[in-house]
Amino acid sequence: MTTVDAVFPAGVGGPSRTRLRRIGRPTVVVAAAVLVLVAFMVVAPGLFTDASPTDTDPVNALAGPGASHWFGTDQLGRDVFTRVLYGARSSLLLGLGAIALAVCGGTVLGLACALGGRVTDQVLIRLTDVLIALPPVLLALLVIAVLGSGTTNTVIAIATALIPLYGRLVRTEAMVVRRSGYVEAAVGLGLRRGVLVARHVLPNALGPVLVLATVGFGTALIYASALSFLGLGTRPPTPEWGLMLSEGRDFLQTSWWISVFPGAAITVTVIAVNVVGRYAQSQLAGRTAR
Repeated sequence: MTTVDAVFPAGVGGPSRTRLRRIGRPTVVVAAAVLVLVAFMVVAPGLFTDASPTDTDPVNALAGPGASHWFGTDQLGRDVFTRVLYGARSSLLLGLGAIALAVCGGTVLGLACALGGRVTDQVLIRLTDVLIALPPVLLALLVIAVLGSGTTNTVIAIATALIPLYGRLVRTEAMVVRRSGYVEAAVGLGLRRGVLVARHVLPNALGPVLVLATVGFGTALIYASALSFLGLGTRPPTPEWGLMLSEGRDFLQTSWWISVFPGAAITVTVIAVNVVGRYAQSQLAGRTAR
């Protein structure tokens, strides 16, 4: 079973490898260009605007999109375009932090299952199965209920919800590598266990997981926005896409732009991440098949 099969089993609604390989190169190029643009928004939002995302202007509150304010203003007169630009940093750092922590935690869990002996493997994998059975958002909410709300706790909560998935993936890859000929030869030559894991098992097991983490980043971004929308993530007045959606929900009928533009930013970014990530995933699956 390949890594793609492990994540998208046949008949469970996942995309087939054939369909993934048919993703047009122009689509991937456009998606990559979107991600580059978003990266510039994260690193240097000042390149696109001189305004401050937190400056209020009650006189121009709820102004519609126009030449002065491309995306209009919110209920406090803050420029929505500026807040969307600066909100990219908060939103993407939440997603990146969560997915990085999830991969690290999943790697430790997966290696413990694969290399810790039969009893350790059975105990940890059963616990992992129980956690995977829970909806990730529900599991994240449970963690926040224990730790409290806030940016750091949101990252921990999302990572906790995703660690079981990456733990199972790392376990699968590590067990395949462990049974390979070159690892058995290294064991026969007396290579120390720590060196064997660091030099052979970990790099080969982690490579496919990192590719899958690109798709998982889009999922983490959605979870982060959802928690911020519920008021459990980033605190005002810091601009963050999910929080901006929440702030504009009471004005949808009269001032739709407050929520629509940050919502569009989330949607476009997640689609771009998924297109690039699944293209990389299909390329990996093709090389594995050959």
